[in-house]
Amino acid sequence: MINTCFKIPRRPFLPLACLLLAVGCGTPATRPARPNAPEAQALADLQAQQYAAAAAEFQRLAEVNTDRPARALMYRLRAVAAWLQGGSVDTATSLLNQLTVPAGDAAADYYRRVLQARIALHNGQPAAAAGLLPTAPPAAAPPFVQRDRLQVLAAIREAQEDYIAAARARMQLAQYLEGGDAVQDNRGRIWKDLNAADTASLQAVAAGSGSTLAGWIELALINKTLLFQPEQLRQAVAQWRGLYPQHPANPRIVTQMLDQAASLNKRPANIALLLPFDGPYKQASEAIREGFLAAWYAAAGNYQPVIRIYNAATLNILDTYRQAVADGADFVVGPLEKNAIRTLVQAGAIKVDTLALNRLEKEGSGEFGAGSGGGPRLYQFALAPEDEVHQVAARARTKGYRRALVITPDNDWGARLSSTFAGDWREDGGSVLDAITFKPDSQDFITPVKRLLNIDSSDARISRLRHVLSRNIIGSRRRRQDADFIYMAAAPLNGRQIVPQFRYFRVKDLPIYSTSQVYTGHPEPQLDADMDGVEFTDIPWVLRPPDQRPPIQISLENDWQSQDSPYRRLYAFGVDAFRLITRLGHMSVQPDYSYAGQTGALTAGADGRIHRQLRWARFVDGRPELLPTGDSAGGGG
Repeated sequence: MINTCFKIPRRPFLPLACLLLAVGCGTPATRPARPNAPEAQALADLQAQQYAAAAAEFQRLAEVNTDRPARALMYRLRAVAAWLQGGSVDTATSLLNQLTVPAGDAAADYYRRVLQARIALHNGQPAAAAGLLPTAPPAAAPPFVQRDRLQVLAAIREAQEDYIAAARARMQLAQYLEGGDAVQDNRGRIWKDLNAADTASLQAVAAGSGSTLAGWIELALINKTLLFQPEQLRQAVAQWRGLYPQHPANPRIVTQMLDQAASLNKRPANIALLLPFDGPYKQASEAIREGFLAAWYAAAGNYQPVIRIYNAATLNILDTYRQAVADGADFVVGPLEKNAIRTLVQAGAIKVDTLALNRLEKEGSGEFGAGSGGGPRLYQFALAPEDEVHQVAARARTKGYRRALVITPDNDWGARLSSTFAGDWREDGGSVLDAITFKPDSQDFITPVKRLLNIDSSDARISRLRHVLSRNIIGSRRRRQDADFIYMAAAPLNGRQIVPQFRYFRVKDLPIYSTSQVYTGHPEPQLDADMDGVEFTDIPWVLRPPDQRPPIQISLENDWQSQDSPYRRLYAFGVDAFRLITRLGHMSVQPDYSYAGQTGALTAGADGRIHRQLRWARFVDGRPELLPTGDSAGGGG
């Protein structure tokens, strides 16, 4: 059933004394008297997450134990640990640097190295942390030292994406934990680590039947392979419970897994499609709508929820979204405009799972992954050119290139792409030798090309020689030889004029990479012949040979002439928007799950963003020729 809400057309560091004074002044006057046990107050402060108070208490204990230097030193180290727990890394580092560990105090030296490793980890240096971390504690080391070592070890392995090793460390950590909350939190982290590991790695380290580790791994494999097969999942879990009745994953982790499976396998029954059908987005919205509805029709009896379509723009988005939810929508697709998405987020209006058809820049916390604690989620799906730029950089890296030349249009779009490429390329050690812009409406494309290739310098050299020698000498133009490749962002009309200039200056040996904007989306061999050799990314819908087009694409081309529309890629975008609805749950909990969509291979990030892996093609005789899939590899956006 399809309903519509309007008529549709046909279709610090402080000195130590000051630091302690600051802590003392901040201590509430109503703080209860210290318990008799020397460390009880500090431990209570830690449990209450009063880390500054705990650090001050450990420091006080150090002062009253000056006649026992080894004990006093350990208390000072524990004060450092308390500051670290509270996130005060600079303070902890300064205090730790003031401490001297005497030779022979193996326990204190061991703990100092553990804390140094934790600081390195806090500073984003997992490899350095791993090098600092001791392997096994000395016999004199108290249990909390081993506990802290295992916590740091697990965090290092997680940062290195060695999730099975992290889970093993956390399983050892369990024997040093006290209190139900700490134990349950650790079990939850073991579960999270094992589910982050890939299936092949889990199968490769499966332990002997009956062990606790085996139970964890078998349960994780059940979860990863049967999460979206509810009946088989319940049967497998029942068998697992029979084999591991006393396993620490019982009952909380198992119950959570079953609840999650039930939630993820729900299919929305009422969907609201929110698009701006007035103003500058009218034609784009119509193309998305037709692709969306074509996918609904093609689903036939398999999955056809009620669809209600709303005319939604930035100015009315809050009222329209709320009306859609009031009308029974349990899933919303849209809005399309960035400002409309931002308005919803800032107003806290996301009340049901929502697939926005655009993407916000990361402007701060709270905008992405809404509802990650179990509530409604905001997913963001866009045909963002930045995704393609990332893949250009990744492709160049796989070729071993390090030095790039960049040419982009002199407008906001070109500036975005140039900045994105430069940031991505330099982050991995590459260099941008030069970045030039051109005027899209100009007839002069030889000037920016000459500047990019340093032809101007060559011409100036010849001119100087003529002047000095007072004769009409014949010079040979020489372009720069220090570049590995060119990244060009250009619309078809501009690309057809720029590339011949490169060829004129004999740049045949310099690869030119571009993105989908360089191709109209349908073959025009006579016009694109001058772009032979240029490699670019694009979506499968556009690059797929005619004899490999799926029925839904053929239908849209026959009924809507989508292949001739400047919005042809948005028809595919609409198709994927519908088909993602039942796959988002799977994608959100299994990051390695990829859906082969019409706009690329789609995956979901933890922040709710949908990433696209596109195909690569090369102009040959004016036509795009698909490159082998293996040759198309190169990072997601």
